[in-house]
Amino acid sequence: MYNLRTGEGMQEKLGIMEMDTLGFLEQLTANRRLQEVLAGNNFLYAGEANKTPFYVHALVVNSYLESAWKMKDGGSQITRHLVKLIRAQGGELFNHTEVVKLEGNEEGLTAALTSKGQRFSGRSFISNLHPKHTLRITDSPFFRTAYRSRIAKLENTVSSFSIHAVLKPGTVPYPNHNYYLHKKDGVWSAVHADPLLWPLSVGVFFTKDRKNPGFAESMSLLTYMSETACRPWKESFNTDSRPSDRGQGYEAFKATHSAQLLELVAQRFPELPAAIQSYTSATPLSFRDYIGTEDGSLYGIAKDYRNPMGTYLPTRTKVPNLFLTGQNILLHGILGVTITALTTCAEFIPVETLLEKIKLANENE
Repeated sequence: MYNLRTGEGMQEKLGIMEMDTLGFLEQLTANRRLQEVLAGNNFLYAGEANKTPFYVHALVVNSYLESAWKMKDGGSQITRHLVKLIRAQGGELFNHTEVVKLEGNEEGLTAALTSKGQRFSGRSFISNLHPKHTLRITDSPFFRTAYRSRIAKLENTVSSFSIHAVLKPGTVPYPNHNYYLHKKDGVWSAVHADPLLWPLSVGVFFTKDRKNPGFAESMSLLTYMSETACRPWKESFNTDSRPSDRGQGYEAFKATHSAQLLELVAQRFPELPAAIQSYTSATPLSFRDYIGTEDGSLYGIAKDYRNPMGTYLPTRTKVPNLFLTGQNILLHGILGVTITALTTCAEFIPVETLLEKIKLANENE
């Protein structure tokens, strides 16, 4: 798993963490077109010119170079298998249960309180909430004012607008790869696109139709969108467990932007609009409400090569029995949260033991 090894490597890491992605690519070639091709899938990490560290680009791209896979019947299987494993070990899961306060004393945390009035006591607590939210529900004196202020100032990656479309059976040949489409200069400009020029980029992802071999069953489109675009409906909230209607204006907003996004995709796939059977769309508010971030951030806290340690958060906090994990800590995505989870686990189990188990598991595959 990524050639993991033990030892002190922070000094080694700092040299990489202080490298800029765009700057590195410019050193490789003066050909602007080639630079954009090399960064063409930077949608996978919301790449920003003169900000995103090269290690983020390198880790994400390398994960594809090692081998890219798609899961039959979708990635939701990962969740189902994790649920089975947790329950097999005696763990309990609580859906639609919001933790509103982490209680504690001068020694550490003692319990988690939920919006339903439940109280869960424990010896150790692990939060995968956004660190800002974790601090909001924790009034522990271990967190100094300066630390809270630093976390509050951290910038998040941009949010997104997406379309999930069901395709008419047998109409769209299934491509066994993703597409990243960009208008002129969109590779680096799309993340902060002028609303009048939106969208400048889009990721196109197809799902195989098992009933019609060789064809696609559905398609997902993902593009950047700032949460400020949805400011008129900022006070609304809508999820499956707490449904509400944001109003006709919001529906018109989604319809207009869906049409604009489909228009961009049609420039590369002119046959797609007529092949869509139905679709739904999601805005930054959708991501905000379901993920629990204040702005629907796509990949959590934005990393910055100009201040690498300022955007670095360790899994161990100042509270003796509170630990962090999730996409906001080391890196986002399946790769990032897996590495972060391993780092969090190393706070409880010797990292040497964990790495040995991973090594043996890989050898026995």
